[in-house]
Amino acid sequence: MGKIRHIEGLAVGMIALLSLGGCVLIWLSTPWGPWAFSDSAGYVSTARNFVLGNGFGYFYPSGRFQLLSVHAPLYPLLLSVPVFMGWEPVDFARWLDILLFGLTIFWLAGAFYVFTRSLWGALAGGILVLLAPSLVNDFTSMMTEPVFIFCGYAGLIFGTYYLISNRRGYLLLAALFSSFACLSRYIGVAFIMTIGLSLLLLSSQPWKRRIGDAAAYGLLSSLPVAVFLLWENLQNSSIGGRLFRIDAAGIARIEPYLRKVLETVARWVPFYDLGAVQLHPGDRVLALAAGGLTLTALAFWKLRSLSDRQPVFTLPAARWLFMLIFFVVSYLLSLGVSYCFSSLKPTMDGRMLSPALPAAIFAVVGALTFTRQAWPASRWIPYAGTAAVLVCAAFYGMKTAVLIQPYTTDGIGFTSRVWRQSQAFAALRSLPPGTLLISNDPDLVLFYTDRYPLNLAEDIYWQSSPQARLFGDGNGEIQTAFRQGAALALFFPQMRAEVGDQMQARLQDLTQGMQTAYLGPEMGLYFYPSTFP
Repeated sequence: MGKIRHIEGLAVGMIALLSLGGCVLIWLSTPWGPWAFSDSAGYVSTARNFVLGNGFGYFYPSGRFQLLSVHAPLYPLLLSVPVFMGWEPVDFARWLDILLFGLTIFWLAGAFYVFTRSLWGALAGGILVLLAPSLVNDFTSMMTEPVFIFCGYAGLIFGTYYLISNRRGYLLLAALFSSFACLSRYIGVAFIMTIGLSLLLLSSQPWKRRIGDAAAYGLLSSLPVAVFLLWENLQNSSIGGRLFRIDAAGIARIEPYLRKVLETVARWVPFYDLGAVQLHPGDRVLALAAGGLTLTALAFWKLRSLSDRQPVFTLPAARWLFMLIFFVVSYLLSLGVSYCFSSLKPTMDGRMLSPALPAAIFAVVGALTFTRQAWPASRWIPYAGTAAVLVCAAFYGMKTAVLIQPYTTDGIGFTSRVWRQSQAFAALRSLPPGTLLISNDPDLVLFYTDRYPLNLAEDIYWQSSPQARLFGDGNGEIQTAFRQGAALALFFPQMRAEVGDQMQARLQDLTQGMQTAYLGPEMGLYFYPSTFP
């Protein structure tokens, strides 16, 4: 008994150290704060307006209030806590990322150890999650992914505990965390689908009990987001700011969607870019998946022949492995429905697919663990599995080191060094209340000042003419607003990225004759001559 407790303590300690390493990695990667872009501006502005009692959304330049409907509500609600307390939302988001990344590693690795009794597998999976560049990118952001991933996988873990123990408390916790995941991102419905399906197929209870459990779980986990979506539908006549329609155009998008998925997942495979094997990235993924599933099936067959007391599919390790596989399939299916049939197509990139990566990692590690357990006398299987994990860890580590290098020096996005130290936003805040703004980066202004400008957009290419000598002499919406007293906030780095070598000529032509209220290295603030305050 003492030896068992010693092993358990050693396992907990090693997993805790791994989790602490994850916290340190995110802390070192975010000296200027988690990266943020346009979505983050909407979250921060919504949090501020919610605390001020203006509603759950943000104001358009026209003064019309826009309910936050495209994004789920939980993350802005979390950001409202530091706003209410008078803290800086960026710093709060940073420490939330640090905490959640460490806890995600601890929960996933700890659950794997509890379900499989394999410390090797728990540490291998934990190390790969810690070093995975897609996940590090998620947890260094001021976005919904950290909360979504943490809550969703917590739900899967408690769902598996319920399958093993049949204790109602675990089912309630699974429903609670699944509802949080759905309130973080609407695609959290994939977690609900996964646990519901697992309750039906992986439970050892009679079918009447299985159906009852799945129904109760489905109701409890989906009720909060259903209430929010119903309220939002009454406001906007849409579902999550989207309209869904099954048509020929959507069906035609299925093949491009699958191709994009395979191309993205191929980048999770170590050294995918060496080109040693002349195969399409998607073909490589399919070949590896087929090999992995074959190996897992053989391991299950072997374990079944060794087990004379308990069916192998009722083993805790098998239930956890199938839960992870079910989630990968459910997530890709839910994402595919949104991509093919929604009015707002998600961008298919590494960040969009990254929530499925921890499940994929631990499913692969689980297959290796089953193989080790099925052939315990084999000498080469443990070495081959360890070598594969080390190769993958080295690959992920190199990619992550390259990824975080700019994060650790100057940061990126709205929270980079140049904007955190800029005096430009103080100049914008000093403008009289009610002053309409125009900018070539409205979301950046919204992020720091909670004022949403008109978008300069194509007017950045405006050129003077005999009919319109100064910017503001024209008749378009932007020029009319400028002539009537709006302030023009020109951000020079964004303008340089837009017009390239034409920067000086464009700037001179655009601002000639204007009155300058502020001029700094990053931004100029201008007024039409007759409206200068």
